[in-house]
Amino acid sequence: MPPATPPRIASAALVLALGAALAGCGHGGKDAGQPPPLITLEVPKGEVRGLPELFSWRPFAGAVSYRVTISDADTVWPLILATTAEARLPMPAGKRGAIRPGRIHEWSVEALDARGTVIGSGTVRFWVAAGTPQR
Repeated sequence: MPPATPPRIASAALVLALGAALAGCGHGGKDAGQPPPLITLEVPKGEVRGLPELFSWRPFAGAVSYRVTISDADTVWPLILATTAEARLPMPAGKRGAIRPGRIHEWSVEALDARGTVIGSGTVRFWVAAGTPQR
């Protein structure tokens, strides 16, 4: 029976393999190993006084669509995943309950070119003031 691989070595190998896989699938900038240029995310950010009805950002040159991810900052799985051709995403009424007052949420946008390659990205955090009623 072969000796067990120490956890640090196994973790490092996993990180390297994941990095290599992402480098080949359109993540990162035009130059391998470089992050994509930043997208300016406009609202929501920081503390907000009501449940967000709209997520918006500045249009990104060369983008034909945008991939939007909205998450609770403490969870692994996203609350909302969406793709849109516009530089905005109205919050679907049925999904608004996923945003919880008093919790920190994070949202990110990836700009995609015609081939589906990520050409820009941005991430920002927001939180709904505690005591805001859920709708």
